[in-house]
Amino acid sequence: MQSVNNNYNIITRTPHVRSRAMKKALVVENNRDNLKLISYALQRSGYEVVAAATGEEGLELALRESPYFIIMDINLPGIDGLETTRRIRRSR
Repeated sequence: MQSVNNNYNIITRTPHVRSRAMKKALVVENNRDNLKLISYALQRSGYEVVAAATGEEGLELALRESPYFIIMDINLPGIDGLETTRRIRRSR
């Protein structure tokens, strides 16, 4: 469902929830401001957000939490985002 706020021409969407359980999104981001912004947007869209600040944490959470999708920063301390993504894919 969409609604339009005529004062600002902003389109908002009500999340179309198929099940009662919220879907999890994993955000792997070491910049605190970016993490807050992404998490806020996802939560407003009806997702439960699980967050990690390093590739190692992201890998651990991806395997443990089985998120619906993952948003991965490329430049991370320790294991970078590309290598973390490769390891997650290999483990599934």
